[in-house]
Amino acid sequence: MRFMKTWGKWAGVLLAACGGTAAVCLLMACLVYQGYVIPNNRFIGKDSVTGCDVSHYQGEIDWEILSKQDISFVFIKATEGSSHVDGRFRENWTGVQNTKLRAGAYHFFSFESSGADQARHFIRTVGRGQGMLPPVADIEFYGNYQEARPDRPE
Repeated sequence: MRFMKTWGKWAGVLLAACGGTAAVCLLMACLVYQGYVIPNNRFIGKDSVTGCDVSHYQGEIDWEILSKQDISFVFIKATEGSSHVDGRFRENWTGVQNTKLRAGAYHFFSFESSGADQARHFIRTVGRGQGMLPPVADIEFYGNYQEARPDRPE
């Protein structure tokens, strides 16, 4: 009988602890989802670097103001596929040159043309510059490719 009383007491404590833990986890999940808590922020130290990427979607950029933000580098969209040049690439590329920001160009990869053709297009468009960041490829599934993804060899 004494065992049953002890077990009942500990079962209640265990149940309360599990319920409390679940409540805290649910609260944290809600705070992360709403953007009030950003888990990676606690790992950002004085040696961290932050940057951004821009394209024609951001419209006209005031590079002087952007360079005073808490960022140290920027990647600018240059090309897409084997023939498209971002509508604001030249303007953005020229604008960033008069700032303290490190700059690099990126290419939005297309599944409609070969990688070699796209690389040639990117190199022709961007060229080489002193102090540039290495080129970057933005590869993501878009349009019909979100549902019908190409197989690995393709």
